[in-house]
Amino acid sequence: MEWQGLDGGLGVSSLGVGTVGLAGTVETLLYAFYMAGPVTLHPDAGTFSMHWLSEPPFDTAAVAARIERIYEVMCDFFGEPEPGHRVFVRKNPYPGNGGTALPKSFTFGWSEIEPPTVEELASLLAHETAHNWPRLDGEHGDIAWYTEGTAEYYSIVLPYRAGLIDEAVYLGLINERARGYYTNPLQMLSNAAAYELFWQAQRAQRVPYGRSLFYLADLDAKIRAVGDRSLDDLVLAVLERQRAGAKVGVDAWLALVVAELGEAARADFAAMESGEWVVSAYGAFGPGTPARKSATT
Repeated sequence: MEWQGLDGGLGVSSLGVGTVGLAGTVETLLYAFYMAGPVTLHPDAGTFSMHWLSEPPFDTAAVAARIERIYEVMCDFFGEPEPGHRVFVRKNPYPGNGGTALPKSFTFGWSEIEPPTVEELASLLAHETAHNWPRLDGEHGDIAWYTEGTAEYYSIVLPYRAGLIDEAVYLGLINERARGYYTNPLQMLSNAAAYELFWQAQRAQRVPYGRSLFYLADLDAKIRAVGDRSLDDLVLAVLERQRAGAKVGVDAWLALVVAELGEAARADFAAMESGEWVVSAYGAFGPGTPARKSATT
């Protein structure tokens, strides 16, 4: 891939800045973001950078610093062997500040109609950054609960463990997700039924987020209640297998949770998948968890 700059312009992609040598598949090129023109780079060196064309209305340095620190924390937790992350910022002509993640990069939009705050962006960007790691192999409709649920969970829990947010902010983020989950009129749809409506109803798109967040928090609390392990052990085990070249789908996930909690864990998963309300076990998200303590060591 080669970029010839005009009038001081610059070409940037998920793969790098300017001319980049690539050994990969066509999918590598397809699943990448591209930006060209008078692109601003911040910072202009290192494994993390943020890029934009139109000057945003928020403090870009503050947002970049916040998300870079979150990225470093997540790289450490997930054992990222090849750090490198790019954030692409674009101006939207319509309300909305959503984002989309691709390998080692993501993009989000901002609108003059509803300009985002640094705090709002920190929450969004933490979620999108977490998408670099946890995933299951399979069809989107079958594994979206895991992709979005783990991104929600670790975008809240890891910054808290690292001391990047205090308990008041932590509680606020959890309550915000709880409101979104328990007030969504489509939350009692099964995962399959919600997926059928995915591109027709915005509330259907939100089903995997809240449902799976509280399922994972419940699972974590139940695992911690019977020993010295946690949800982290399962999520990292999935990632380790995938890095070794294995495909890890829903069946493999169920085998992991059943090994921890017995057949009751299979019933909990089936209830979540069918659309039953998830009420997390006592102690979910609570202070003093082994994970929180380990962050200070």
